[in-house]
Amino acid sequence: MLPLAAASRRGLHSLLPRRPVKAQDLPPLPSHCVVHSTSTTVEKKSRFQGRAVRAKSVEEAAVALQHILTIKKMSKATHQILAWRFSARGSRPTSGSDCDGEPPAGKNLLNLLHKLGVEDVLLVVTRWHGGVPMGPDRFRVINAVRPVPAAL
Repeated sequence: MLPLAAASRRGLHSLLPRRPVKAQDLPPLPSHCVVHSTSTTVEKKSRFQGRAVRAKSVEEAAVALQHILTIKKMSKATHQILAWRFSARGSRPTSGSDCDGEPPAGKNLLNLLHKLGVEDVLLVVTRWHGGVPMGPDRFRVINAVRPVPAAL
């Protein structure tokens, strides 16, 4: 596993195994790591869904993301846009984002976490591309389907 600093720079996707993992092979999520999901939104044939997970570290977030990706329909998604922010544990807070081919969507979600002052959370917005280019409209939908971190 990468050190925290490397994971923050390179993104949570860098912590994931190269080959698909079965859910039964993953370590269990800690009891405080509950996955909250939004309903699926369809826009111009693309589908979007948001998830939020309360996590206390990059490692917990990576395990939660692995659990999310073991869901069959999630593993077939075109993009997994991520943003995370964790409390300071001895130094400064750890935060980061991963656009997964939808720049600057991850950075926008991370800015939202900073503005709201939310910590110890991983946001995942999933997009299944429907074949119709959306242009800037995709950011409006991504922001609309993101889970509300305050509900965590």
